[in-house]
Amino acid sequence: MKKTLIFLFLLCLGLGAAAQQSAEQEVLALERQWLDAYEQNDAAAMDRIVAEGFEIRFPQGNVQNKAALVKMVRDHAGKPGTTKLYTVQTVATAYPGTVILRGIVVSEFMVGAEKRQVKQYYTDTWVRTEKGWQVAASHLTDLPKPGAAQKAESSTAGAVKKEG
Repeated sequence: MKKTLIFLFLLCLGLGAAAQQSAEQEVLALERQWLDAYEQNDAAAMDRIVAEGFEIRFPQGNVQNKAALVKMVRDHAGKPGTTKLYTVQTVATAYPGTVILRGIVVSEFMVGAEKRQVKQYYTDTWVRTEKGWQVAASHLTDLPKPGAAQKAESSTAGAVKKEG
């Protein structure tokens, strides 16, 4: 009996871990579909993937909700996208009904004949709703400019904290 209980306990642990991995993989695939919806100006896909109450916060402090996002994509429907989007260094963490993705999103686009690239840290919160997995929140932060960390370290190296 004791061996049976231990076996059932281990089986449940294994199933739970497999479910978390499955959720992470499913959300990673949806993240790619979400980026494709941006690139292809696909309002239907955007509406399906983005949850009601969604907000994205940009590095400059502005916020965009689902209605504004879908309208922006719909207004550009049929026009070829010029920005390529992809993520790198993504880490997925699953909780019951929630998956958090953290990594770097890369935007590549042309300015005249010059190819430019913008990299930003991102955190996306995906939740399981009655419609399946949907993104509920996103936050972008600019990566430090090359050399900025060294400048910050050197400018604070001589600083002395005064207690008063």
